[in-house]
Amino acid sequence: MAMTTSEMRSSGGLIGSIGEMTADNGVIHIGDFQSNQTYLAYGSGDRSADMGRIFADEGPLHMSFDIRDLAVFPDTGQAATSIRSIWNRTPWGQNTTLDGVVMVDPVLCRNS
Repeated sequence: MAMTTSEMRSSGGLIGSIGEMTADNGVIHIGDFQSNQTYLAYGSGDRSADMGRIFADEGPLHMSFDIRDLAVFPDTGQAATSIRSIWNRTPWGQNTTLDGVVMVDPVLCRNS
């Protein structure tokens, strides 16, 4: 998940795009990234009742838990669980196991 830190969330920033990375015998391949808009049709990410209460129902943030807001959780493990629930609803993710999540600021990764 590529995010912008100009719009901060608890464990990162607003998620702008999502790509697939695979590793096989030490060879890493990074596929094409898709806009967060592509993922909006697949609903919001799973979250615990406490996270829903804190970040949407009672807290000041009122997060939607759609793909853009999944870095709202205080740790990346919860963000990974939430993105996996959306990933599993997509046509490209239904038959592709998501083993983990990497959250990056793409500007930081840019070659100078």
